[in-house]
Amino acid sequence: MPKNVQKIGIDLKSFADKLSRGIENSAQDMADYILQEADKNLMEGDFSPAVGKGATNKGGLARSGRVINEGKYIKIVEFRAPYARDIEFGRDPKPVDDKAIVDWVWDKRAIFQVKDGFAAERVGRLIAASIRKNGTLPRPFFRRAIASLSDDKIKAIIHKNIQKAIK
Repeated sequence: MPKNVQKIGIDLKSFADKLSRGIENSAQDMADYILQEADKNLMEGDFSPAVGKGATNKGGLARSGRVINEGKYIKIVEFRAPYARDIEFGRDPKPVDDKAIVDWVWDKRAIFQVKDGFAAERVGRLIAASIRKNGTLPRPFFRRAIASLSDDKIKAIIHKNIQKAIK
């Protein structure tokens, strides 16, 4: 080998491990982003004129969201509240538990402007009757969150994590 030529060596295994970590961190960041956006959509609560702004915020649905690690690059974002599907996709008319609706109205009394249990009972029963008769409209907090993860956002997340991993 000539004197002025230097040997360049790269540890490909180490580099591959770093890339793998960067990709795994990117998957986690994307899942976290979706969860945060879904929570934000719930907090805004502006997607249901029948229920009103903020009626779903700060409740069990937002607290039920989590990211589950299903493997090295597989992350699942889920909402475990039993009514999450009904909020996301709406529901057909069917029986509902009046007491659960009345309790929900009482929990959200500031939004519904009820001052006592009697008013909460009246409003809750009206809402329950409407659900039995009409069902509910979809409020796609989760699908909107997924849609907000644009190609540019994905590229930025991957770029950040790969750059960080290979330093």
